[in-house]
Amino acid sequence: MTEYKWDENKNIKLQLEGRPSFEDAVIAIEKNGVLADLVSYKHPGQRLIFVLINNYVHVIPYENRGNTKWLITIYPSRKANKR
Repeated sequence: MTEYKWDENKNIKLQLEGRPSFEDAVIAIEKNGVLADLVSYKHPGQRLIFVLINNYVHVIPYENRGNTKWLITIYPSRKANKR
């Protein structure tokens, strides 16, 4: 089973901005699965998970750190949601 970690301060900031928390993202990944897992062309060393949260596609940039996926942020994707 994949282990997910994140910066707790960033998680609090996301929640205050009205975005899903990292906990919401992990639950969505485990429940609904990943829609796509792509290499980030803008940020070397990062990958992008596309996941459905509250019936809307969200992008979660992450880095592989050993056996752990370090989640960086979460943002909704209008472009991916249309597809």
